[in-house]
Amino acid sequence: VDTLIIDTIDFPENATLSMIDDKVKYQGEVIDDIKSFYVRSVFYSLPPYDLEDVKKIKNVDFNNWYIEYMAERERQSLLTSWLRTAEIMGKFLVNSVKCFDLHYLKPYQLSLLRKNNIPVPKTLVTNDPEELKKFKEALKQVVYKPVAGGASCKLLTEEDLNEEKLMRLKNAPVLFQEYIPGDNIRVYVLADKVISSAIIYTQEV
Repeated sequence: VDTLIIDTIDFPENATLSMIDDKVKYQGEVIDDIKSFYVRSVFYSLPPYDLEDVKKIKNVDFNNWYIEYMAERERQSLLTSWLRTAEIMGKFLVNSVKCFDLHYLKPYQLSLLRKNNIPVPKTLVTNDPEELKKFKEALKQVVYKPVAGGASCKLLTEEDLNEEKLMRLKNAPVLFQEYIPGDNIRVYVLADKVISSAIIYTQEV
């Protein structure tokens, strides 16, 4: 069959994408007759905050970055709207945008796991140093990682609990979890069937 590769990195500088009501054009050609999309990856993320409010309360020159941020927000809005509209218009998407959102929304993921009776380590997501101190006192060992993912997991040390570092929580929340010793095993499950599993070997936690 004929296939069309849509590279979202090229958009908008080197590729055009248009939505005319519910009709979609890519590089000037109507692509409504495409019934199935395999989404390998989308260079997109949810805009996490309104920088206009940040500019009001912080004495920081964000002017150039703000323009880039706004342009990126508009880019993401069109890409996401197109892919979500494709689904409601009856297209078949492998790896929908909702799946990509889940990778970014770690606390929401954990809530879904708990709701389905899947054990999850005790978890704290906070920007409050006092809450972190209480959490650490209640547990033997704690690890921390970004709320949205994208960096390695680290053991929380006494040095991390000094006042200077604790004050950094004012800049952004962090996800803290009870440390569970043992092998790091990744398992892919479909309904009740294990599709594959593997031990992840790493020098990190």
